[in-house]
Amino acid sequence: MKNNFLKTISVIALSAIFFGTLLFFPACHSATQSKTATIDSTEVAPPRPIKIDTTLKNGIVTDRYDNGVILKKGDYLNGKKEGQWDSWYKSGKPWSENFYTDDLADGKTTVWYENGKTEYTGFFTKGKQSGHWIYYDETGKITQEKNYSN
Repeated sequence: MKNNFLKTISVIALSAIFFGTLLFFPACHSATQSKTATIDSTEVAPPRPIKIDTTLKNGIVTDRYDNGVILKKGDYLNGKKEGQWDSWYKSGKPWSENFYTDDLADGKTTVWYENGKTEYTGFFTKGKQSGHWIYYDETGKITQEKNYSN
């Protein structure tokens, strides 16, 4: 009787191992299949690790819209904005003109509406608004004047 009991336990244990293996291997197989997904009939690659450039930028940088028009242009010195930085609307019309020293806005700033009229003019000193600022509406009419001090 003891011998039959051991045979029964052995058969149950072996069956459990066998069926457990059958359940385990398909899961492993699906995990090793292609690592792409299909969304709306378009195959999408899996995300890749982000590569971060840790070198300091130096020189003139020009960023463009997808239509090729310049978005912004300016100079970097040791990874910091330096000198004049200009930006444009996607239409190619001027958007802003700013000056930087050691990555801080420093000097005159002018921003235009897309229709070419001035939106505001003012000054920055070490990244803070300073001096006389004038704000305009889209027709060119002055809407506000404000003085800033540091």
